[in-house]
Amino acid sequence: KCASPPPPVRFYEHYREGVPSWVDFDEIQRGIDVFLAYLPAAGCSLFYRSLVGGFSIPRIAEVLRATRYLVPTTRTTAATTTTG
Repeated sequence: KCASPPPPVRFYEHYREGVPSWVDFDEIQRGIDVFLAYLPAAGCSLFYRSLVGGFSIPRIAEVLRATRYLVPTTRTTAATTTTG
């Protein structure tokens, strides 16, 4: 006979049977709607305000240049040169 499953498995088995009574599906849908409505603006602001700005700081740019972080690997460069 198998031993009793570990506590995390028992916890999962207890709650997988159904959705708890306190779950409000209308509220979940409202959250999904808000997320989808503001996703493009949030994505653009994260891109323009963090990534690009961070890469333009002189010290960071120096590190990126020294480590060749934004440069493709030699293998990728060779493959695109011969096939392109």
